[in-house]
Amino acid sequence: MHLRQILRYSTLAILLSSTATTASAQYIGTLLHHRQADKLPVRSVHCIYQDREGYMWYGTVDGLCRDDGYEVQVIRNDFSHPRPMQSNLIWSIGEDSVGNILYNTPTGDYRLRRSDCHIEPLPADQHPRHTDAPPTIGGRTWTTRDFPGAYQVLADESGHRLWVTTAEDIAAYDVTPDGQSHRIDLTQHLLGYTPDRKMLSRMTRASDGSIWIAGYDRESLIISFEHNGYTRHDLPAIGQRYDRKTVVMTLARATDSLYWIAQEREGLCLYDERHDRLTSWTDCRSTASARLGVVHELIPSRQPHQIWALTDRPLVYGVAMRDGQMELRHTIQLPRRVVPKTLCEDHTGRLWIGTHQGLYAYDSATDSLWAADAELGHVTSITEAPDGTLWAAVTGRGVAAIREGIVANVLPLAQDLLSIACSSDGTLWVGTGTGQLLRLRQGEWSDCSDLSGMNGDMVEKIVADAYNHLWILTNRRLTEWDPATGTYRVTNADMAGRDLSLSRFMPRAIVRDPAAGDILVGGFGGFLTFVPSLQIEGMARQVTVHLSDIKIQGHSLLFDLSRPLNEALPADARNIEACFSTLDHLHTHIERYAYRLDDGEWTYLPTGKNSVLFESLPAGDHRLRLKATDPNGLWSSSETEIVLTRNPHWWETLWARFMYGALAIITIWLVVRYFMLRTRRQEQALWNDSNELLAMRRYAESEVPSPSDAAYTQLDQLLLDKMRQIIMAHLGEANFGVAVLADEMHMSRSTLVRKIKSISGLAPLQYIRNVKMEAACQMLTNRTASVADVAQKLGYSDRDHFSRLFRECMGQTPSEWQQSHQA
Repeated sequence: MHLRQILRYSTLAILLSSTATTASAQYIGTLLHHRQADKLPVRSVHCIYQDREGYMWYGTVDGLCRDDGYEVQVIRNDFSHPRPMQSNLIWSIGEDSVGNILYNTPTGDYRLRRSDCHIEPLPADQHPRHTDAPPTIGGRTWTTRDFPGAYQVLADESGHRLWVTTAEDIAAYDVTPDGQSHRIDLTQHLLGYTPDRKMLSRMTRASDGSIWIAGYDRESLIISFEHNGYTRHDLPAIGQRYDRKTVVMTLARATDSLYWIAQEREGLCLYDERHDRLTSWTDCRSTASARLGVVHELIPSRQPHQIWALTDRPLVYGVAMRDGQMELRHTIQLPRRVVPKTLCEDHTGRLWIGTHQGLYAYDSATDSLWAADAELGHVTSITEAPDGTLWAAVTGRGVAAIREGIVANVLPLAQDLLSIACSSDGTLWVGTGTGQLLRLRQGEWSDCSDLSGMNGDMVEKIVADAYNHLWILTNRRLTEWDPATGTYRVTNADMAGRDLSLSRFMPRAIVRDPAAGDILVGGFGGFLTFVPSLQIEGMARQVTVHLSDIKIQGHSLLFDLSRPLNEALPADARNIEACFSTLDHLHTHIERYAYRLDDGEWTYLPTGKNSVLFESLPAGDHRLRLKATDPNGLWSSSETEIVLTRNPHWWETLWARFMYGALAIITIWLVVRYFMLRTRRQEQALWNDSNELLAMRRYAESEVPSPSDAAYTQLDQLLLDKMRQIIMAHLGEANFGVAVLADEMHMSRSTLVRKIKSISGLAPLQYIRNVKMEAACQMLTNRTASVADVAQKLGYSDRDHFSRLFRECMGQTPSEWQQSHQA
């Protein structure tokens, strides 16, 4: 292990040890209201039970409920979910040796099977009852008889403390080694406790050591012995004086127990937490005439016990504390109509004032104000780097660097910039109105929004602590993020019920105390103090993720259909939602989950989301791997593997695949056979063509075929018919001769001459002339056709030449032939 890691873990151990010691000296636990109360069918709870897996079970007057920390499943007999229960009133809950839930109703006892949540009547010998053994502390066993009016007695994990429920309230007792009990003042030692009449029922101790108390006339209560990581400051004096809810707009620490507070609509106050005493600006003669009724931002000054207060007017005040009273030391009057927006005091004590138009500087030693850049733009936040450079966020323009009192340059960034901070390593961080966290390092911007868990809410303000962790404030969340490891944890507004959390954070209500390094965060209901530590850089606890339910189209398989989660999903399952939980009920609001399906990449879910939705899954087995963070935001190395199986449709079964294969084989065989037969036919045709070509070659080259060769006689007739067709197609062409005829017949002139002469005994020209004269005879049978027209149609331009050729061939002149053949 590296020396740096050893030092960090050592420091972490010391901090945790000191934190635990301080916490134990201040209070023994925290009283929490039940976060899931609104999800119960009714808030009247008779009993609470935690099973061996970690699920919490509630017995109410209207059903049995199972709580996985995120969702409450109600098991009862109603028209939409008929069950074999004659009554929905649950009196007691237990568990058998194999984990089945046993519960008792006025009309009978039942067993809820662990595997599939199927309900069946319980045999008489398995009657469920709470069988908590009486606690033994200080050498004696304690029962309800030892405490008048006690309903139940339970010991916590301290080994010396008893908790007692009565018909009126809850009480706690310290037990000495000699067996003497001393009642504890819970108003002083149980955070969130108020002494009022409470109709409480049974208690149970959860696996994490917390005590869960069933409430009959109110929400159930939880006593947690875990340190929350922060301290809640209620400021009751504000409510008493102003008769309104405490709303801390901005704040700063004056001393260990004295705080500067800007209360909404009431202005600047000094609050003495030790004596619960409030001093308003109107109570002090020095500040009564100032305009401190509305203070938007407070920052501590380097001057002892002094702060700078920014108002809603062109005024900034320097106010000091002396003997518990306020003293006005500086009044800074800005130019008319210049509205201040933010403050920053540099290492020299110079005050920088960002306005909606530009940047101003104030020197308290000389009481002088000047404009560093009156036209810079809307300055929303200013911070100082370790090298003394000032950086100002100018919304819509960029980040301005101020060196030696002068705006040196502006790095362009056309976004809605709201906050800026610089860590001790020189890294610049900027938050935007669109929820982005941007980093400037070595002159380059990078977006760290996803890495730091931002969800789109505007980043109101950023503060860096001594460990270079960033504290990022939004309206509903405070995120502590370690850029070195990428680990973050979230504190949600209203995360722990109305008794412990702030219902909302205020935009400027976060500050780092320069002396102690604590982070102070204010809002509706008071303010919180965080002590920065190395917890989010330590070693993660081992966290186990459980599959709590599977839903199809929003319907639970386990509770609606009463089927085991390890059964295969239906073939037509779509919109499959897998729900999971670590069953760490007190930390579900800050847990994060990641999942990986089969061999895919890890997908990281946002804080508080405990389910993943698959629109569809292929048939077969799928490995879903899950992991989660521990309460410090560290990822556990423990992974849970769940096998999701979807049954195949009939067309996805093995028999269907066999049929697909058979059809494919048959189809391939038919296609191959078809192409084989086609190839054979083509080969036969080529063979026949080649034989015919050979025969034609022999035929063309032969002089006189054998009279007995019928094939040759047929070819002779085909040859003559072909020549006649060609000649008839060219009757009107005067240039048609033997050369053209040979070319049309695809034969040489000599071969053509030889074949025509061998077949017909005529020369080619004589054969051509005879065909033309036969055509002339056909034409002359038409009495309207003249000899000149016939000669022209046959390609003879000289009528006398045509008549002479016709007479030589037919023994008559064309005119004589025409007259003799007319009807």
